[in-house]
Amino acid sequence: MAVFKTIPSRKNGGILVVDDNEINRDICAISLEHLNLPIYNAENGEMGLTIAKDIIPDIILLDIMMPIIDGFEMLACLKADANLKDIPVLMLTARTETKSIVKALDAGANDYLQKPFAEEELVARVKTLLRNRYLERRVKEDISDGARIQARFLTDAHSTVSLFNEIGIEACVYNKAHGPVSGDFFLTRKSDSTVSLFLGDSCGHGLSAALISMRIIGLLHQIKNNGNSPAAVLDTMNTDLCGLLTTEKFIAASAFAFTSDICTMSNAAQPYPLLVNNSGIHELVLNGLPLAMVSSSPYKEISFTFQQGDRLILYTDGIVESSRSDGEIFGRDRLISSLTSANRFIDCQEVLTNLAKELNSFLAGATASDDLTLLVLERK
Repeated sequence: MAVFKTIPSRKNGGILVVDDNEINRDICAISLEHLNLPIYNAENGEMGLTIAKDIIPDIILLDIMMPIIDGFEMLACLKADANLKDIPVLMLTARTETKSIVKALDAGANDYLQKPFAEEELVARVKTLLRNRYLERRVKEDISDGARIQARFLTDAHSTVSLFNEIGIEACVYNKAHGPVSGDFFLTRKSDSTVSLFLGDSCGHGLSAALISMRIIGLLHQIKNNGNSPAAVLDTMNTDLCGLLTTEKFIAASAFAFTSDICTMSNAAQPYPLLVNNSGIHELVLNGLPLAMVSSSPYKEISFTFQQGDRLILYTDGIVESSRSDGEIFGRDRLISSLTSANRFIDCQEVLTNLAKELNSFLAGATASDDLTLLVLERK
């Protein structure tokens, strides 16, 4: 008879068999022991959940009919737990349980095996699920690495605040990614007395977004200190990116150059910035096609006075397109109306905090469907 391991004191993966029938547990253990993975057993769903939380197994073989907590209840608990929801589950069912099979698959089970089963079929299905599990884990690790790199180079709020501070501008940043890797990114650079800011919003939130953003950072460093205007920066980006992306992919972007009291900007389909000064709130209207759509798309630029007390609000479309459960969106008008004259008497960080609070209050618990980036700049 196979000897099962007891619950370990650390998380180390392995195979968890949850079945109230000892013979079934023995069959699974003997059939799978050549995989050289620890095998753990549980007699019911309650025990199975306890072990799963402790070891975080690589795969769970789960019977349906069990005492205390049955297979359906355990499956629901697994899917509700952030640490367990991605573990592949192979349901063990009787041949007469067709409705149960459908119910289990609908509830998130990855595969099923009808009892009595052949050893070869059990091994083949377990190997397939394990292979997929390891591939998914590798992809997640790659995305996590991409997120760390992106945070270091392309959404570095600390560097942005420091560089703007050197030319007398207070900068406050709100950046919330929808997924592990943000499709929104910003990069700030300084040359002599000029600070340049690039704000981008690429389609997607995963690995492709990270790759696009790293391509862009490479280009930005290539053209650094060459005196390129914001429009020239966007032209260079567009020329390079055209042909690299599929037709439905593109990057919205805007580029800025700040000097002593002047800001020059160019725009490629980003929402219009908001300039707040003594005369009110002004939308800086400047149109341009997104990057990577058309190879010959020259970008224009405008310059405006940015002097003491003036504030500039920059944001990506995830802010204004955020919607709650009833379908209503936050919208441009709501964003503008939140920048009341009273905001002239609070500091830059409070303005940003109030805008973020208003957005979260509007969402009323709903999850934003896009990345969110908001920058508030104030000339001191």
